Amino acid sequence: MHAPCEDNDLCAYSGKPRPDYLAMLTALRNGEADCVRAWHTDRLHRSRTELEEYIDVCGPSGIDTRTVKAGRLDLSTATGRMIARQRGGQARYEVERMVERSKRARDQKVERGEYCGGPRPFGCEPDGSTTRTLLCPHCGLTGPDGFTKRRHCDDCKTVNQFAPRLSCKACDATDTLRVTYVCDDCATEVTFLAGSEADAVARCIEGILAGAALGSLQAELLTHGMRTSMSSTEREPFTLNIRSIILRPRNAALVKHRGQIAGWAGWMGVTDEATWRSAVAVLEDPSRRLSSTNARRHWGSNLYLCGVCGATLRASSKPKRYGGGTRPVYRCRVKDCVTRGLPALDDFVMLNLMDRLMKEDQTALMARREDPVGVRALQREMRAARRLLDELATALGNSETDMREWRAAAGPARAACRPPRPR
Repeated sequence: MHAPCEDNDLCAYSGKPRPDYLAMLTALRNGEADCVRAWHTDRLHRSRTELEEYIDVCGPSGIDTRTVKAGRLDLSTATGRMIARQRGGQARYEVERMVERSKRARDQKVERGEYCGGPRPFGCEPDGSTTRTLLCPHCGLTGPDGFTKRRHCDDCKTVNQFAPRLSCKACDATDTLRVTYVCDDCATEVTFLAGSEADAVARCIEGILAGAALGSLQAELLTHGMRTSMSSTEREPFTLNIRSIILRPRNAALVKHRGQIAGWAGWMGVTDEATWRSAVAVLEDPSRRLSSTNARRHWGSNLYLCGVCGATLRASSKPKRYGGGTRPVYRCRVKDCVTRGLPALDDFVMLNLMDRLMKEDQTALMARREDPVGVRALQREMRAARRLLDELATALGNSETDMREWRAAAGPARAACRPPRPR
């Protein structure tokens, strides 16, 4: 009897390599076993390619397949192979339907301004909606309990008159929601407890606007013992990444969905939208990115394109599956829909580039070409639009303009900053 093969936390649908499954196929090819036992056929395959490979291995050799829930498969006969393919198609259909339902449920949560799940956000309780930690300035009550959430309309000043999709029932406004908490004992509007995570995020945002460095802010929080939430395993808590924490739209009670801000959230923000956007403008200012060299560290960053959505890839890192630590990767900049190993992809591109340059027509490829008509003018327009966005962010932070005026002026400027996609 061959040793049991078991791939923990590796779904047959995802397409990721399954080491024990591949080891089982190798053993079957070498004649080390004449029967495969599994819980169900969908535990073996949910990919048509893998199923056909499995049939090619087991069918000619008459290897028996027995499952606890789906019975026996005889892949040496046409009928058995047909049944296996039908079950494989049914299993894949069920997974795809489950994915569709999951995406739809997430879309509905975003429409209602609800937390969509995941690791506990820094500054919030595990439910992702209650700010950590609340304080009543009148009676001194602290904690997530003992407070009542209130939803205010900034236009008509009504309270708790919002529809499920966060539109005001009194004035039909869709962007006027403001969430606060009041103490159940004295009905006083609460603030953040000094030294809590939410208070730390608010102070970091204020520090960025005051000119503080990210390193000094992070060092101060680490000195007070602050860390991000624990991972799913029993490893040490992750250290803080102040920049990513400040850039999160949830700080201004906004929901980010599929790489974009989708609307207002049903929780209390640590600061107002104008202050948060001003801090984001400061952090994303290109002049903050200092470098001691102009040498390119990652060849494909902002050059390689995602094969799914067409956005550019950025250099990033990803935790290693075994042994701890991280490895360098390229990620899709917009939706994170593609992740590829950084060294392997760079080597692949370089080999193909060298092969192309060795061909006879490489001289024509290197010949200098004139810029297409309008390129220089388009670049000037984009630079002017970026300067306008910076000025608008500064005016918003200094309260020289309100949010409606900012949105009306920033929309066309943002559109001008995006270059037309090549056809």
